[in-house]
Amino acid sequence: MTTTPATKDPFRHLQVTELRQFIAETVAGGAAVRRLLVEQYLFLEVRTKTGAASWVFRYTFAGAKSSQGFGKFPGVGLAEAREKARHARELLVKGVSPIEAKRAGLQGAKQRHERTVSFAVAQWLQADTKKLTSPKYAAQKGRRLAEVLDFNDAKHKVRRLGGMPVATVSTENITDSLGVLVSRGTHETAWRVLSDLEKSFDWARGKGWRSEANPCSGVGVTIERVAQVGHRAPELVDLGDVVRGIHGVMDTGTGGFDYDTRLALLLLLTGARTSEIRLATWSEVYDLDEALPRIDVPASRMKKRKAWTVPLSAQAATLVRELRDNASVHGNASPLIFFKYKHTGRGVVCNENAVNNLLRKAGLHDKVVGHGFRKLLSTAAYSLWPYRGNNRERAIEHSLAHVNTQTVEQTYNKADFLPERLLLLQWWADHLDRVAAGAGGNVIEFKQA
Repeated sequence: MTTTPATKDPFRHLQVTELRQFIAETVAGGAAVRRLLVEQYLFLEVRTKTGAASWVFRYTFAGAKSSQGFGKFPGVGLAEAREKARHARELLVKGVSPIEAKRAGLQGAKQRHERTVSFAVAQWLQADTKKLTSPKYAAQKGRRLAEVLDFNDAKHKVRRLGGMPVATVSTENITDSLGVLVSRGTHETAWRVLSDLEKSFDWARGKGWRSEANPCSGVGVTIERVAQVGHRAPELVDLGDVVRGIHGVMDTGTGGFDYDTRLALLLLLTGARTSEIRLATWSEVYDLDEALPRIDVPASRMKKRKAWTVPLSAQAATLVRELRDNASVHGNASPLIFFKYKHTGRGVVCNENAVNNLLRKAGLHDKVVGHGFRKLLSTAAYSLWPYRGNNRERAIEHSLAHVNTQTVEQTYNKADFLPERLLLLQWWADHLDRVAAGAGGNVIEFKQA
């Protein structure tokens, strides 16, 4: 390896032709690597094997030799290389290593790229999903937020909020971006998105990405509150009609085993949410033939991310045993309780809209939906359940998995009131049987909150 000075005065202006001549001489001469000193610390390094020429800034910092590449010639020209070398020498005079300065600059650029509003929202939403909400609800939040984050209106000079660095967003930017929702009258959605954005910015401020106040503060006053319609008459639902309607559409012919109707009945009997029962597996079913049959729902399928036990009344346990017997006929090929086996041996799990489709078929869609079964159970229990024990209200709320995991009480009180809940659900199942047979007490009044 040899180093050749450009001239006795290395700081004179070389011509590009001189650089090309040096490269040609190096290739012809056979030396593995030659360097041409262009100016202080700046070399043109040429490799004979490939004829490639690169700019190298070679210097000593804190007693250690180091080098930094400025790119290949002629892609990086002589003037540009000199400018880079000048900047590097200024850093050395200030006691700063050029390489460390470059790394810090790249890291800063990376952070500026990553610390956008979209990135902050995604990170907050991921953390929020783990703690509080179901994946389905998180996906709904994500879609609402994405519409606002991606909104861009060049005509009115509205920037795309998602691509902006968290640190630079103003209150005006938030207001302008929410305009995509406000302009079409979806004020309630705008309020929800604003709330989620505010939490996302709080998350980012906690990470040190923003030192200014939360830009969402005060934006709410610009979003119109839609007046609620008052003085609505109480909604009445005839339980007998519901139970008889569901039984009336059960496939009892040769069409096969009716999974959808059994799913609807089990949801009605337990007050559980659809996904908690629809996606249940046989490994979650316990003591089906014993005194306390139940389904243990894991935290991953719960809205509040807290495991929950669903005690089964005698009627509910009978439904699950029917499902078990049917699964055994098909060799228990699926771990899912509501796996719809077919004659071909293949099948699918019950559709998430199966219950609502069934209610529509039964002519009940204008009276109740699948999720409304929970409201039926709650209203009937508070109004009609004759139990007067100390834990009456808690048993009702725990039966609906209404557990506030943030309260101090729930931190220390781990009771799930299973005995009282089993009494409630057995009373509820018996009550449904009575009203289906035409007995009294079958009209439930849904009062306004």
